[in-house]
Amino acid sequence: LAISTITGACAICEKKTKTNEKDDGDTLLGVQQLSELPEFTSEDVVKNNGKNGTPIWMTYGGMVYDVSNFVSNHPGGSEKILQASGNAIEPFWNVYRQHYSSDLPMKLMEGMVIGTLQEEDQGVIDRKIDELLRSDPYCKEPVRHKALKVHSETPMNAEIPSHLITNSFLTPINLFYIRHHHPVPFLSEKEAQEFKLTVDLTAYGKGVRVFTLQDLKKLPKSEV
Repeated sequence: LAISTITGACAICEKKTKTNEKDDGDTLLGVQQLSELPEFTSEDVVKNNGKNGTPIWMTYGGMVYDVSNFVSNHPGGSEKILQASGNAIEPFWNVYRQHYSSDLPMKLMEGMVIGTLQEEDQGVIDRKIDELLRSDPYCKEPVRHKALKVHSETPMNAEIPSHLITNSFLTPINLFYIRHHHPVPFLSEKEAQEFKLTVDLTAYGKGVRVFTLQDLKKLPKSEV
């Protein structure tokens, strides 16, 4: 658990130190440009959350971004990115760590910079992240098969190696393709039994339905 948490923390800290860097070591914004940007407080950012006609601002690594024109193009959908409206992105990227798998997010955000965040306010965010890292959401991930070809550990993205595909007509469960976007839920037996799934079927004239785990098990099974 300790190793997992420290590893996750190091990965995030490393990404944060590179937030305003390009691959060649040049800053995304020159020193002079950076000094010319207006400084905002967290209170200023909160007021610009997309409500009542306001733009949608977010902060990351001490910078303030106006993402209003990007929301509809967000690969994960507008609903997800709007969760951070008027707030810091860091707590969300602590869970959605696929943003750290390439430099594309930072390249896209480069064109959305509108200012810097007051240093004191960024310090508050950094302390919150340090607190979050003490209880890494990925610390209870299940043990995976050693033969899997892993593309990303948090969240897990892995596939069966090509030389093992033809060993069995049906791919064994522990070698099956994994494409996660979140930590794997770690539930007690009681929590599993009390689980409920809410499905909105109003488009089909059936209203909103709530299913328990037992309800789901009773549904007809189909093979493809």
